[in-house]
Amino acid sequence: MKSRLIFFGVLLTAVFFLHTHALPFQPQRKGQRLIGHGITEGANEFGVAFSLARETGLEFIELPLAWDSVENAPGRYHSKILTIARAFFPARDVKIFLTVNPIDTNNLRMPADLKNKAFDDPEVIERFRRLLDYVFDHVGQLDLIGFGIGNEIDAYLANHISRWKQYQTFYEAGRRYVKEKRPDLKVGTKAMMYGHIFHHTAQLQEMNRNSDLIMVTYYPLKNGFKVHSPAVVHDHFKRLTGIYAGKTISMLEAGYPTSTYLDSSEDKQVEFIRELFTAWDHHRDQILHMNFMWLHDVSDAKLEEFERYYRISTRAFIQFLATLGLRTYDGKDKPAFDELKYQIQARNWQVQKDTLAVIPHNGGAVKIGFSQQAELFGCADGSTVSLDDVAPQTDNMSMRWSYRYADDWMWCLRSVKGQMLEHTTRVSLWLKSDRNGPVFLRIDESDGESFFVITHPGSDWQRFEFAFSDFSIDEKTSRNGRLEAGNIINLIIAEPPAADHKSNATRTVWVSNLLFK
Repeated sequence: MKSRLIFFGVLLTAVFFLHTHALPFQPQRKGQRLIGHGITEGANEFGVAFSLARETGLEFIELPLAWDSVENAPGRYHSKILTIARAFFPARDVKIFLTVNPIDTNNLRMPADLKNKAFDDPEVIERFRRLLDYVFDHVGQLDLIGFGIGNEIDAYLANHISRWKQYQTFYEAGRRYVKEKRPDLKVGTKAMMYGHIFHHTAQLQEMNRNSDLIMVTYYPLKNGFKVHSPAVVHDHFKRLTGIYAGKTISMLEAGYPTSTYLDSSEDKQVEFIRELFTAWDHHRDQILHMNFMWLHDVSDAKLEEFERYYRISTRAFIQFLATLGLRTYDGKDKPAFDELKYQIQARNWQVQKDTLAVIPHNGGAVKIGFSQQAELFGCADGSTVSLDDVAPQTDNMSMRWSYRYADDWMWCLRSVKGQMLEHTTRVSLWLKSDRNGPVFLRIDESDGESFFVITHPGSDWQRFEFAFSDFSIDEKTSRNGRLEAGNIINLIIAEPPAADHKSNATRTVWVSNLLFK
């Protein structure tokens, strides 16, 4: 009898333990799910931030276009964002979730001459169609996986019954026109999680009656921007998927601030990432997209801009925006950044490391971004490369190239093959060095020709700029003797053999803000 009591007691203990310390939910395979990032740069340049996003599962980005930023006068259209996007993302196999916004949260973004008209006014609807004509004529080879009309529309429509009805008519007209132009493109309109599951459920269900995608922004906050426990994610996801049973859901913003002023912490952000993935696994057949906001905390100047834009100045709101990043503004990982890496690895997400970040820059220039991965630089034996401090004159990170002199050329190469350089005619960069001596800048073409120019950087940052006509031809490779921008494949910094190579000396060269223009 005693042994039976002991066994019964052990069994009760085991049951109690399993009840209170449940085994972790088994991560589910990726399947068709896609991860996006809101790629804020922090103190880095975009190339570095993009590479970090790649390492944490980046497969798509949301590209938002405010209507009045594209049509800045009646019938006049221009979008620098589209120009940059179509030059950059297709070559990197990054998909695009495009949103065109007449509403952006609590802001009306229609052109000035339309702002006093109702959404269902025939002129407003016709002008929006013309805007869509421009957008689709300029998306180029962008791989569009979704199209949104309006961002967080419930914040602006609020409790105005007439606005909801007017926007319903406007949205349906816009949705049908997008489907006429791109029948296979999935279309929807974005609203906040609490609008979907609490405040405006009936209106949003009606709005999304014909939507292909239910588009959601999600920050588990209480009134006043204090955070909920991360565990609330499960209830919110269950409610959302129940309301839209049979519909595909795109979570186009998902974030959790770390400010202690909001009763949060970096540990709570870690827990949010963990609970989010577990809840996503449970609803993996219905929730297709998850877009994490943001990669880095934003600058004080950006916070001031947000404060003016949203017309909200409370300390809680500013702290919410200031601490959403998975990394700090100055580039330090928060624990949630590592947790995100762990969660995607556990689900067999295939991550990519970006070999080169090249983005169209101001004035049509092309900016060569420096990555944190040293192995991505093809350098001579004995060289090391790393990301270094911001160059004061450029406000961009620099690359530090260190090497020990040898009996031959020392060099460090970056491939720029396939980038949008054909319309460029000049190259500029900032250099400094801890030792005197020439630094060669060499450009290789796909036909085998090479061209070079010589710089002499000092111990302080100095800007160098050269027209392609300033480059000398390497006679050993000469064919037609012309540097042709469309044929450029490599950019190399190098130092020739010299007497110091025999003395076991070392040298470090810093490079920043490298532009083709």
